[in-house]
Parts: sequence; C-alpha cells; structure tokens
Amino acid sequence: MTLAGCGINGSGRPVIVTDAPRLGLHPETPDASPARPDDAHNNASDLVRLYLEAAAWANSGATDPRVVQAQQRVQDFLTDDAKKTWQAGAEIRVVQATVGAPVQAGATIRVPVLLRPVGRLTENGEVDVPTDTTAYSQDFMVVQTREGLRLTNPPPGMLLSTDGLQRLYEVHPIYFWDTSDTKLVPDLRYLPRSVEQAKRPNTIVRWLMPGGPSGWLRPIVQRVPAEFELADSVTTDGQKVVVNLSARAASQQDKLAHLVIQIRWSLRPLTLPVEVQVAGQRQMISGSSDYLSANPAVPPTGASEPYRYCVTGGVVHPAEVRGGPPIGLLNSPYDSRVDSAAVFRTQAVALVRNVQPGRYALWLGTADRNSLDATHYVDTGLSTPTMSRPVWLADPKPQVLVAAGGELYQALQGTDGAQIEPVPLPVSGPVTAVAVAPDYRRIAVVAGGTVYVGLIRVADTLSVVSLHAVESGLTERTGVAWSREDRIVVAGRGPTGTGLVEVSVDGVTVQSLDLTNVAQTSVSRVVGFPSDPSRGPDGGVPGLMMVEAVNPAFSTATQSYRVYSHDLTPLHPDNDDGRSCTAPFFVDY
Repeated sequence: MTLAGCGINGSGRPVIVTDAPRLGLHPETPDASPARPDDAHNNASDLVRLYLEAAAWANSGATDPRVVQAQQRVQDFLTDDAKKTWQAGAEIRVVQATVGAPVQAGATIRVPVLLRPVGRLTENGEVDVPTDTTAYSQDFMVVQTREGLRLTNPPPGMLLSTDGLQRLYEVHPIYFWDTSDTKLVPDLRYLPRSVEQAKRPNTIVRWLMPGGPSGWLRPIVQRVPAEFELADSVTTDGQKVVVNLSARAASQQDKLAHLVIQIRWSLRPLTLPVEVQVAGQRQMISGSSDYLSANPAVPPTGASEPYRYCVTGGVVHPAEVRGGPPIGLLNSPYDSRVDSAAVFRTQAVALVRNVQPGRYALWLGTADRNSLDATHYVDTGLSTPTMSRPVWLADPKPQVLVAAGGELYQALQGTDGAQIEPVPLPVSGPVTAVAVAPDYRRIAVVAGGTVYVGLIRVADTLSVVSLHAVESGLTERTGVAWSREDRIVVAGRGPTGTGLVEVSVDGVTVQSLDLTNVAQTSVSRVVGFPSDPSRGPDGGVPGLMMVEAVNPAFSTATQSYRVYSHDLTPLHPDNDDGRSCTAPFFVDY
C-alpha cells in the first residue's frame, strides 16, 4: 500500500506501507491456500492463528464442494473428542483476532485470544454489519496428540480472522447505480482466491444480478432491473466478456448502456469490452464507452492534482505556488478571522469564522462568474462555541455539512439567504468531525470519540442512515477523512503515540500508515483527496492527505502538514511570511 504524492513540484517517492491488496481478475494474482495444522510447527499460538483461517472459502454456496472441504480443514485442527461435538453452523463469522502469549498448564496450553466481531461473510462476498461489535475473550486449549498440537475446545461455528480473509480473498468492489441514476457507488466484496481466473467474471456478474447490493448499501442504490437475468454463464475469450441475458431483457433496451457501465466497473481491473446479448443475439449499445466518468471518484480528464489551501493569520491562502490561485476568495473582506474553509469546484466557498472569542459562525459564498476576484458571502446564522471544518455535498444541489456545537447541520444558500437544518444522527456524544465520500452518498463522522460510517439519503430532506461504528484501534480520535473510495483514514492515539490508521468501510481492513515522525505529533484535523480507482491495482492506494497538528520536530505551534513519503512535511502558504499555516483543505474538482 502506498501513499500517493507525485505529479507536483516538490513531490518525492510515495510511502510504502505494505503490499497493496491485489484486485480480482488480475493475471498476477498469487495462488494462496489455507494452512494445515502441521504448518504451525508445534507452536500453540500459530496453531490458533491458522485455525482462524481454516474456514476460508466456506461461503461459496451450500452445494459448492469447497464448503465441505473447509469444514474438514477446520476439523483437522481438533482433537478426536472435539470433532464429535463441534458444529459447523451455516455461516462464516469474520472476527478481528488478537492472539496472546501461550500459558502452559500441565499437559494443556492455554492461548488467550481477544475476538471482535466484524460481520458475517455471505455467499456474495459481502461482510455484513454485525449487530454487536463488542470484543470478547476466548481461551483456546491446545494439547499434544499423536498427530501434533490440536484444539480441545473450539467455539461453535466457523470463524475466519480478518488476517485470513485478507490473505485468502481478494478485495473486489462491485458497483451499483445510486437512486438518482447518475453515479456509481462501490460495494466492497471479497473474492476467494480459489476461484479460477476464467470463472471470475461469471462470479462477479452474478454478485450484481441476481445478488444485488449489500444490506447496508441498499437505502441509496438500485438493484439491477429484474428483467436483466442471465441466460447462461458469463464467459471471456481474452478479447471480450460476453454476457447473455434472457429474452426478458428486450423490454429494457434503454437501460442496457447503464448495465454495461456497471459491469465494466465491477470487472475492473479487467478492462476488456463487454458484449451483451439478449437471447443469444448481440446488442448494439451506445453510450457506454465513456464508462469511467460514471464513477465520481475518477478525476475529470486532464485534471491535475487538486489545489491545496490553508489559513494564515485568519486569511485563506494557497498552500503551494502553482501558477496562482484558481478561485477568487482572497480579496473579499469576509475572508478574515477564518478558522477553516471548504471550496466546491471553484464555484462556492464555505468559511467558518471566529467572529468573537469562543464563538464560530458559518458563512457561505458564491464566486462571481464575471470576476474571479470577487466572492459574495452570506451569514448562515449558525453560530456555536465549536465548529468543524465544513464539507460540501454536490447534489441534489450544492450544500454544506458541518459539525457545530456537537450536532451535524446542513446548510444551503438560496436566493433569499441561507437555510440551516439539523441532521439527526443515532449516536451518543457530540459530533466533532465529518467527511464525505467522493460519490456524496456515504459519510464518516466522529461522534463521542467513535468513528462511524453511514449513508446519505436525499429525498425531501437529507438524512443519514445505516450508520455503524468502525474500529481503528486508536483512542482519542480527532479526525476522519476519505483516503479512497472504500476506505477512510482516522487520526487518534495509538499504543506508541499519535497514529493515522486506514480503515475499510466494512471494518475488515485496519492498516496503520507507516510514518516515522508522527508518534509525538498531536493531530487536530485530517483531510484527504481519495485516490483514483480507475488506476487498477496501482490505484489501490491511499490518496493525498494533509493534517493540522503540533509536531515538535518542526514547531510548537499548530501547523499544516502534508502526509508525504514516510513523514509529515510542513506546508507553507504562498506568501510564506513566517506565520503558521493551519486548517488545510483541498479544492474539489
């Protein structure tokens, strides 16, 4: 996993955190096989770790022989007596496992393990959201038998550790159209490495139809029309992917282009053309060639890296010199006493202003189309003792979300002023930070010190639904940002000091960013510009990141930093007059 940062003046080598997970259908996907008990080499802790991987591929469907094979692998780790009482159950439960040091007690070795439920791995490769994520302790008892070390007290059912899931499955998002029918939203899935390359397109397309979206994503996306049913298996000859639909699809000709775009994105990084047939007859479909633009996480054609800005002396400044600022928000008298800001596509500006000691107010501005040096602002009337950095939503019309006074608010600028509406959240504790995914349909918040991921549903009013907590392994969580289309970065305190941890939206992947000078740093804000998912395996990396922090290695004052190479490096405003540069942000495309 690498941290992007190339393509601008001053860029250097990206940070290498760990190997990026391979996406499905890539010809270089390594062959991986579940371990056997003997692979533990008589190490009790290793035996337990491998036991928690043995259930892999048992989610392949009741009639798939891999299910029976997985159950047999699990039993191979057990003593003869334990085999007689163990019940496989009907599902795989994914857990985050922390294996402790073994304790010898006579002829038995006790291996303590802390297990945290992550979800249930379904036949369609989804890890669903559990109702209870409370961690619990489990002592695994290991004894020596004629065959080697074996477990005497396996818990009921089949458990799969997140380590095993990531080793034996490939991360493979599939895509569904949102309810407005304008953009694709990613849906995280896990493809068994046991699926042969030639059969993977068939598996993935069947996840789309009739499988459908995962449970937590359903409130904001559409299922594939029921008329689109597969007549036979999806095939590929190395030149194209062939999808043959039943005759029922003839009644939905106008939606075939959307289906092709959806399939092409879901099959990536395989980039072969998709040929759709109806009852064996090839269909001529227009409007699907520019499929990349359907994903809002893909930058516009020809777009360079986004501009970086920060606040210096209460005024917004570019945080780098790149031929001048692209927007006109610097010459307004309201660009003063600014605490933080957000800019939407060079057309709209949101300022959080420190209007009086201990009081912050939200102002919205619209750029003058006739003069990029003028921005007209209105006071929204929202004023509270605390206020987060604002973030923009693109649709159904540009609007701002901000955490103010411990609550989440929606702000819209109309012809007769601004409209402020609270956005209720089913969480306890004050909301202190908010970030929105590039599709503007998913949201991450910090509330009561807990990080949540949810969905933005826009009807008559905006609401946040399907909110669930994700565990980062950090405490004192201060900020959250989207690092790629299916992951967030959380800032908080780790065992050795401050940490930045990347977490997938389903909580399966928890990966610390490997930065050498972050431990003694106190991070107050983190912002991100998600990576481009169209880059395939090389694009499966975190995007651009900046933080606001106190880093004693550079200064005792709060300062903006670029998350860069293996370090945090200071950002300097274009005027570079020696003052601190705080509240960094990216300008959206």
